[in-house]
Amino acid sequence: MELIGQENNIKYFENAIKNGMLHHCYLIHGTKGTGKKTFTKEIAKYILCGNWNCNCRTCNNIQREIHPDVNFFYNDDAIVKLETVDQFKKAAIYSPLEGERKIVVLEGVDRLNTQGANKLLTLIEEPPLYLTIFLLCENIANVIKTIRSRAIPIKINPLTIQDLKEFLCKQKEIEPLKAEIIAKFSEGSMGKALKYLETDFWTIRDNVYNLVWETSEKGLDYVKLNKILANIEPSLVLDLIEFLLRDLLYLKVGQNKDILVNKDYYDKILLLRPSNISKIEEILNKVKIIRNTLKNSINPMLNFEVIFNSLQEE
Repeated sequence: MELIGQENNIKYFENAIKNGMLHHCYLIHGTKGTGKKTFTKEIAKYILCGNWNCNCRTCNNIQREIHPDVNFFYNDDAIVKLETVDQFKKAAIYSPLEGERKIVVLEGVDRLNTQGANKLLTLIEEPPLYLTIFLLCENIANVIKTIRSRAIPIKINPLTIQDLKEFLCKQKEIEPLKAEIIAKFSEGSMGKALKYLETDFWTIRDNVYNLVWETSEKGLDYVKLNKILANIEPSLVLDLIEFLLRDLLYLKVGQNKDILVNKDYYDKILLLRPSNISKIEEILNKVKIIRNTLKNSINPMLNFEVIFNSLQEE
C-alpha cells in the first residue's frame, strides 16, 4: 500500500536501515485515523523485506499479522491492561525465528497507567539487540517522559484534502466531487474516510440533511429522528450536522462557495435557519458539548432533539 504524504518519514527509515542506524524504539504518534497502524505495518515490511509494495511471503504474512517475528498488540481500553503489557514484553524477548530482527507493536501508550508504563520502561531501557519496538499513540503529551526520552518520535500527519481526494479517486474509483466531499468530511484522515465508505454514506447524508431542512421549515419530526438514530452511528450524525453548520457559517461571513464541504447543497444551505451568526456558533458549541458526552449518554435522542429544535430558531 502506498504511504501517501509520508515521504519524509519514509526517507528517514530508508536512511536509518541503509546506514545501520535503526533505533530500538519508535514512538509513532498522530490523531485518530491518520494511519499509524498502516504506516507501522509498512515500515515493518520494509525492515524485514527491504522492498516497498512487495507481495513476497514475508510482506503478506506481516499484512495478515501472522508473521512470527512481528507481533501486534492493539486495544481500545481506556487504560491499557497490565496483562497486555506483560504479553507484549513476553513476545519481545523471544528471538526472531525467520530473520535477524524481531518487531513488536503496542498501541495506546498514551493510555498506560503508572504501573503499566514502568513495566514497559524496563524493556525499553534494556532491549535485546535484535528488537525494534513501535509504540503507537494519539496524544504524545500523555506518554510519560521517561518513555518519550528513550524513543524517537515519528509524527503521522493527516493528508492534505487534495492528496486524500486523489487517493479516493484512484484507489476507490470515486467520482471527483464525491471524493472531495469525503476528503473534506474526513479532514485528511484516511481512516475516517475509509470508515465513511464502509457505510451507506450518501443515503445517510441525504436522510439527515432532509430532516434538517424539514425541521428548519416545519419543525422536528421526532419519529424520523428516532429512526435515524436507531440505524446510524450518532457520531456520524453529529459530523454531518457540524459540517453543515460550518458551511452555513462560512456563507454568512462571506466565504466563497468552493470552501464548502457540502458544496452540492449550496442552494439549500442558503435557505437554512438560523440566519444569525451568533446563533449558528451557539449551536456549533452545543454540538461540541454533546460530542464530548456522547459516549456516556444514556439517551442520545434527548441531546439530538436539542440540536434539531435549535435549527428552527432565528
